[in-house]
Amino acid sequence: MKTTILTLMCALLMPTSTAFSTLVVGRVDNFEGGTIQRWSSSAGHDNISSGGPAGADDNYLQIHRPTNSAPYPFHLGTKNTTTWTGDYLSAGIKAIAMDVNTISITTGPANLSLRIVLFGPGGAFSSKEPATVITEGGWQHVEFGLTRSDLVRILGDGSDYIGPGLGVDDLTATLSEVGTFLIRHDPASSPTPVGQHPEHIMATLGIDNITAVLGSAPTYDVAWTFGNVGNEFYTLDRFEPSDIVFGDIDAENPTLLLHLGRRYQITVADPIGHPFELVAKHISPELDDVLLSAVPDQTGPFEGDPDVEWFDNESGTVAFTLTGRLYDALTVRGKRPGYRCGLHTSSMRGDIDICTVPITSDLSVECNVVHDYKRTGWKARLSTLAHGVSGVVEILDADTLLIESFNYDGGGSEVSLYLAPENTDASLLTGLPIGSLPTGNIYVDDTLIVDLRRDLQ
Repeated sequence: MKTTILTLMCALLMPTSTAFSTLVVGRVDNFEGGTIQRWSSSAGHDNISSGGPAGADDNYLQIHRPTNSAPYPFHLGTKNTTTWTGDYLSAGIKAIAMDVNTISITTGPANLSLRIVLFGPGGAFSSKEPATVITEGGWQHVEFGLTRSDLVRILGDGSDYIGPGLGVDDLTATLSEVGTFLIRHDPASSPTPVGQHPEHIMATLGIDNITAVLGSAPTYDVAWTFGNVGNEFYTLDRFEPSDIVFGDIDAENPTLLLHLGRRYQITVADPIGHPFELVAKHISPELDDVLLSAVPDQTGPFEGDPDVEWFDNESGTVAFTLTGRLYDALTVRGKRPGYRCGLHTSSMRGDIDICTVPITSDLSVECNVVHDYKRTGWKARLSTLAHGVSGVVEILDADTLLIESFNYDGGGSEVSLYLAPENTDASLLTGLPIGSLPTGNIYVDDTLIVDLRRDLQ
């Protein structure tokens, strides 16, 4: 196999503008062809024909000191702006792995500290933590993850990098359109900002077998991509397949149509500020049942279900299969299937309609949407027997009653709410108490919500 040797003294390796290309799935640069495979820096690169991780006749890439005799060491690194550009998310790449060897350090620290940096329209993102490569320790295998927990956006004034993304923080956008892939020595406690040099060093580094590590990229029947209006709404940016209407573009908290048995992918543009959750909605978000969640350190009860096959790349994209068990949990006791932002649960919250036609049916067919408790919407008027009591009671779902236009003069010594099968004294005596009102309170055309789950405890 081959390795890339980086013998650098002070080269400022910043990305340059190149034509966008498509990354080859499962790409491995092993340098066996005798070329440097389009890796570059301001220092010279050579392909070394022997001495890689596999020993004799295993090529690797070496980066030399420049031919001019500079009196100072160079910034150590190498970049690729052609064959490692493209859509990492669609390719299913979860990490970048490589074999590295610190052959020598003439001026600098005892060991090298390597990070990767990816540049794209969502900003420049660097490894949070460097991989330590022991000097004269032989070949080491290192791997750099590509999730939000592995990468952090690096800021800068842009004086040395003129390109998109400096003003935004969108890892999904960058991973979807990587323009430059940079490997560099950067031992700082926090990654060096764009436009600045990491520590200057005089060293020789070998690199070989640069590999795109594939994860379980989700397949799906339907995908939605959400933007947002501040903390007020999710907005529907796009959906696929595009030949079937799955929502109105730019709609705020749009109602989503799901088919039982299908697989779905949802991507949010700002996964840090607006992580997605799948919920069984109640009358208020505080009472929602969270079933799947992209909120860090929070786990929904269906995330370990092998049939649901929950996928979260920690960069804004999640996927799940709508199974029968998940459907039952979304609609239990008349709940309304829905979704929400895990941080702004009241404002960024929408409905889901579920079609229960057989999964062999085409996605575009008409279907009956089932999501309501069978008595939702039933209403009854309160009888006025004493103290001016009146109002209209409506069943919202299996757990919630809404009392509107409620009136009561506050004159009763004790006021309780009961459920009974009919309006008779006998039924009242055997009825089910569901709550009480504070003594002395006066109500005039007020609205009350009775939560049976809470009030029956």
